[in-house]
Amino acid sequence: MSTHRSSPTTSNPDYFRIEDDWEWDPSVEKDLSDNAFEEIRKYVQSAREMYDSGKPLFPRSVILDAAQQLKAKSDKIFLRGWDGQVKEYPYYRARGEETLIPILHFGAFENRIKFAYIAGSTYNPLSICWTNGFAQHPRHTLEQITDKFKMHEKSWREGDICPLITESICKMDPVPTKVIGLGLGTPDQCDGKGPFFQHAAIVTIAEVLKEKGGREAACMSFCQDPAYSSTDKELLEDLNVTVLESPMGFLEIDSNSIVVSISPNVPVKQIVADDRSHWPAMMIWARIDSTEQEKEMYSPRHAL
Repeated sequence: MSTHRSSPTTSNPDYFRIEDDWEWDPSVEKDLSDNAFEEIRKYVQSAREMYDSGKPLFPRSVILDAAQQLKAKSDKIFLRGWDGQVKEYPYYRARGEETLIPILHFGAFENRIKFAYIAGSTYNPLSICWTNGFAQHPRHTLEQITDKFKMHEKSWREGDICPLITESICKMDPVPTKVIGLGLGTPDQCDGKGPFFQHAAIVTIAEVLKEKGGREAACMSFCQDPAYSSTDKELLEDLNVTVLESPMGFLEIDSNSIVVSISPNVPVKQIVADDRSHWPAMMIWARIDSTEQEKEMYSPRHAL
């Protein structure tokens, strides 16, 4: 199940525990009959034809509508699927004595193919899942996390990647007016340097944009990660970074923005590429698997 968290570090066994409305079909086994496999093959072919035709996986209008319904806490949520059918979801779902809350789930196109081969399941790119919450109790005070950030920020600025990004941005014309970080992880909950470096990149990029744009230039900085603790949010506020609740970060993207998303567990590249009219001026991410690697990963042989 996809979340916005890169690598959670916690002793809580329920951390990022999510439930959805997809259920395993026990009648579908790995040794599928020829007829069953042919039906799956037809479904996969149809899905690929829709994808190749340019049909959006993640329409901004559907994302915005879902966000508004989630914010309103309506008893029911209605979501239009990729096939055009409207599906109804309850707002709350119970698990024992616990009440779960809904979130908007983004599924990669490849997962449609994978789940089709594994269980003959249809799979909408946008759906509603339920969770007991992402954000954890803070592990550090603001003073502690600020000291750690300053230490890692110094290493980031002295490293090889920072000047490469800075040089690339300095060549941009026109100058973007905002930088958006998506799924950069939580400095408060992580013991590694990754989330610190990634948020330091947001600060660095904002500085470069403001300097290149002139003294009066305004540069807006945003970050979105459902895993942020209250300490993370305080740190980002001190860094002049606005925290956006999911999925509003995706809706903030436009041609005046630089997007930073290094290793998220949501298909950020597919979400961004989905709407050509809102492509960012620049996008920074981690290494991409080759087409051959991705085909191998999601082939019927690997799925089954």
